[in-house]
Amino acid sequence: MSRRVNGWTSNINKFSDRTLSFIRARLPEQREQIKWNLPKKAEMGDRFINDERVILRICSTFTENEFLIDPEKNIHDALEECAISDYYYNKEKDWGYDDE
Repeated sequence: MSRRVNGWTSNINKFSDRTLSFIRARLPEQREQIKWNLPKKAEMGDRFINDERVILRICSTFTENEFLIDPEKNIHDALEECAISDYYYNKEKDWGYDDE
């Protein structure tokens, strides 16, 4: 199973409608479970709360067959990565707006 740098690749894998429906059905419960155990540098921002952004991360990280080896863990990991990205972009990224 190959993970891509920062969870992203430029090739978005097309998942079947059945797998996408499974992911959408599992996201609310997974999100509810993980929100109490997020890493210190993570937050429930736009990426974390938006189903389509989580799905985009999953589809850019795995082929469908790779995803289906352990779908619960892979959904969990994608939610965690989204929350970490939300924290980074909201708290740490230097957007160059300082008037120094």
